[in-house]
Amino acid sequence: RMATDVHFLQINDEDMDKEGRLLVNRLVMAAASPDVRREMQVEDEILSEIEARDTAIMMKDKEIELKTQEIEQKSQEIEQKSQEIEQKSQEIEQQKSILRTTVRNLSQRGMSVKDIASVLAVSEEMVSALLSE
Repeated sequence: RMATDVHFLQINDEDMDKEGRLLVNRLVMAAASPDVRREMQVEDEILSEIEARDTAIMMKDKEIELKTQEIEQKSQEIEQKSQEIEQKSQEIEQQKSILRTTVRNLSQRGMSVKDIASVLAVSEEMVSALLSE
């Protein structure tokens, strides 16, 4: 390649056979034609636009991939939080069940609603609600 124009190659035709020299000669004549040179410039512009478009597409694809990874990560975090909430809900239900059983046992032993509330440090309304369940 020549430094001044990427469309030209510097070729030593001394070692070529007759057909090779003929081919090189035809290429030189074609390159000297203004129409061919204009076509080469148009091709260069088209290739440059295609490369720019391909680069933009690759960048968008990479951006989409990153966003997809972020979404997957957020989805996993949401799933984990959902599991934590479910676990806490089960723990609360278990504690409520224990409290309900305790309230019933104390009530069956003859304790008043007021005394049960005082012993368990809960409101009398809660004790009444647990007894009615």
